[in-house]
Amino acid sequence: MNKKFFTIFRYLFSIILLAVLLRGSRFNLIAGLFQSLDHLSIILAVTFFFSAHFVSSVKWRLFTSKISLKHLFKWTLISNFYSMLLVGQLSGDLMRVLGMRSTDVKTGSLVTITLYDRLTGIIGLLFITVCSLAMSPVRKTLPGGFFIFSILSLFTALLLTGFLYLVSFRAGKKPLSNERKLDKLLLKIGFHSDISCNPKILISSFVCSVVYQLFAAAVIVVIACKIIPQISIMDWLWVMGLVSIITLLPLSVGGLGIREAGFVGVLYFLGISREQSIALSLSAYSIQLIGALTGGVFLLIRNHPPKEQKT
Repeated sequence: MNKKFFTIFRYLFSIILLAVLLRGSRFNLIAGLFQSLDHLSIILAVTFFFSAHFVSSVKWRLFTSKISLKHLFKWTLISNFYSMLLVGQLSGDLMRVLGMRSTDVKTGSLVTITLYDRLTGIIGLLFITVCSLAMSPVRKTLPGGFFIFSILSLFTALLLTGFLYLVSFRAGKKPLSNERKLDKLLLKIGFHSDISCNPKILISSFVCSVVYQLFAAAVIVVIACKIIPQISIMDWLWVMGLVSIITLLPLSVGGLGIREAGFVGVLYFLGISREQSIALSLSAYSIQLIGALTGGVFLLIRNHPPKEQKT
């Protein structure tokens, strides 16, 4: 009942927040902005989207060689399906872990890889946000809280990743025991040390995270060139970073509503109208939906394998 309640709440929250943002907006202007997108821009945005998720699959492959890249890419798209159309990013991560339990990798290790994936992803996102904010020509006109919040978030993510690495290193050096409290907790959540993890892999994972975020930013930039051409690519990097951080809040379905509010709020400081911000956000959401529906097709094929022909 609690899960159903929170799912319904998230859907209602998305609808209400969108209704509030659209109230008083000029719908004819939003429709005109949608029409300004040409076929080439859409094709490029979709290509960048799938490229980003391929990099995400490569990033997972760094931690274990027991899962093929093809299998990882398929489940990355299926994970995106659950994240975008159901109850959020955590549900996508959960379904990816459950879907890959058929491999030789233990469930606890899949959970650990998920944590590494998320934390290094956040570090990569914040790294791009902080660097682009520092080099942005409009930084002095922005609230100082933008920059401070980004730096504090980056520092927190680095601390969490360091703690997780120390736990993994400790488990690899000394078998977990039911007698020690920390070990008992780790065993209870299914933690195992059969994954590859060292500073070199963590650095490679960070590099993949940066490349992933650049591809994700490219999706926004390609669309923005038609809808909001007056903003530079450097500014789009930190705008995308801040909006992505806001979208992490598990209050809506696939970030719908929160993403639009984030773009409206952040772009307001750059003098962009509400209609332009909403058109950009919904266009980017439509590109993500294409990837989500692709993941849904993979899930449907998996659940309905072809029938064997009778001889």
